[in-house]
Amino acid sequence: MTSHGHHIAEAALDALAAGEDISASPLHVDVASAYVPVDNVAYNILGPRDLFDLGLEDAVQDPAICARAGDSELGCLETRTFRVQLGPIGFVSVPGELLPELARGFPDDAAWAAESVDPTARGAGSTYFTQHDHDCDTLSYQDCRTREVFGDCDCLKVHAWPYVLSEDPSVPPMLDHLDTEYRAILGMTDNYLSYIIPRPDFNRSVSLLSDDDGDHYEDTVSPSWDFAPELQRAQQTISNRWAPE
Repeated sequence: MTSHGHHIAEAALDALAAGEDISASPLHVDVASAYVPVDNVAYNILGPRDLFDLGLEDAVQDPAICARAGDSELGCLETRTFRVQLGPIGFVSVPGELLPELARGFPDDAAWAAESVDPTARGAGSTYFTQHDHDCDTLSYQDCRTREVFGDCDCLKVHAWPYVLSEDPSVPPMLDHLDTEYRAILGMTDNYLSYIIPRPDFNRSVSLLSDDDGDHYEDTVSPSWDFAPELQRAQQTISNRWAPE
C-alpha cells in the first residue's frame, strides 16, 4: 500500500510538472436525472431494515417516472449525472463505480476483436476472458443471464458474446459525448450506488445472498441491470440539448 501511494504521488507530481495553462472559458455545466430500478435481491430484503444508506425511503414509485416501478418492490432510486466543460477539459460524472469500457469503449487489438465475439477464442491463454468455461461455447449467453449453471456450463465464468456496451449499438462510450481535448470520468459523484455494468453482461442470478458469484461479483452489489442504461439515456438527454459556447 505504501509503495502504491508513492507511485501515485510520483505520477501526480509528474503530471503537475507537465501541466499547461488553459483558459477556463467556456464554463458549461448540465445535469440529467436517472431513475434506477432496485432489482437487487439483497437491497429489497435488507434495505427496508435500514442496513443500506441508499435513501430507499425516497424511492420513486410513479410509473410515469420510474418505468419499471411495477417490477421492483422498492421502485426506483433517483440519481443524477453531470456534464461539465471547463475550457478544453470535459467531465462526465457517474453516481457509482463505472466499468472502464462504459467510459472509454473497447480495445482495438486483434485479441479483443476475436475474444469479444467468439467464445471458442476465450479461455486459458486468452488475453481478456481467461476464466471462460468452454462447456458454455455452444450456448447463447441469454441462456446464462438468469442462471448459475446451465447443464455442464458454469454461467458464472462466462461473459456475454458479443461483449457490447448496450443492446442498442448506437449507444456510445460515455466519454464520446465530449468533444473537448481532455476528457475524464468523475466517479462516485453526487451519489454512490455501487457498480455500473453493461446491461448485456449482467448475470441476474447472483446476489449477496448466494454462495458463489464467480466472475460476476460486481453484479451482486449493483442495484440494477438497468443502472448503466439509465445513465446512458441521461447522458444522451444532455447531448440532445448540449450547445458548447
